[in-house]
Amino acid sequence: MSDEDIDKKRQELLKLIGSDINDPNSIQNDSKSRKEAELLDNGYEDETDKDLKEQNKNHTYNIREAFHKIFVSALRVAGFTLIILFLIRVWHLATPTDWQWLDESALKNLDQIFLSGAIGGILAKHLDTMLGQDGTK
Repeated sequence: MSDEDIDKKRQELLKLIGSDINDPNSIQNDSKSRKEAELLDNGYEDETDKDLKEQNKNHTYNIREAFHKIFVSALRVAGFTLIILFLIRVWHLATPTDWQWLDESALKNLDQIFLSGAIGGILAKHLDTMLGQDGTK
């Protein structure tokens, strides 16, 4: 519907609103009120409501999609970091002490990261929330 059509309907509607207020026969002969109701029911307002609902639906979907992308990116960074830490730990197990740069306390902290299971618990919790209880969402 073009802007010109909307303006015409708006002008026609404004002419009808309250035009039969002083007419004693307005209750029996309610053609103007019917015309007003018809314009309101089939006019630009319904299309505007539909457009707003569609925009709201798209906005909600876009927000969910953005959060999903952020979460997936964070998972990739965490996974890449864990791989690097694992390779560092393997390096310190397989190479002579002259080639190692971490001391014993740093190696213990690194072992704690892998053995605590906290990272796996966090990932499992978020994946469970993202996928739903039965994995169908």
